[in-house]
Amino acid sequence: MDYYRKTGNVSKTCRHFDISRKTLYYWLRRYNPRNLSTLEERNRTPKRKRQKEITPLQEERIISLRKKYLRESKFNIAIYYQREYGEKISSWKVQKVIEKYNLYYHSQKAAGIRKKRQPYLTRATYPD
Repeated sequence: MDYYRKTGNVSKTCRHFDISRKTLYYWLRRYNPRNLSTLEERNRTPKRKRQKEITPLQEERIISLRKKYLRESKFNIAIYYQREYGEKISSWKVQKVIEKYNLYYHSQKAAGIRKKRQPYLTRATYPD
């Protein structure tokens, strides 16, 4: 910011620090000379995260269906749920219940696969 104030030239400042004009203008908007923490990285997570929309009753029903049809896929269990209870439910909800209660046909095999995939599922972080 001092370099920009000294030169007064946006293009020269961007070339000198190898940043885009958009980035410089973004920093200028946030910059407060009395508070240098305004240029620090801010939290980007949403203030309100989506909550699970599955009720305990639905969860119990899915568990009972899964135990009854252990080899069936989450898609088929969603179909059975609709037939039996007259209420449509997404396969995603079925999958979340299966994961939560470890209701896999080969639970040890599934645990091994999850363990292998875990490092790749974590979000990539980039150094500053």
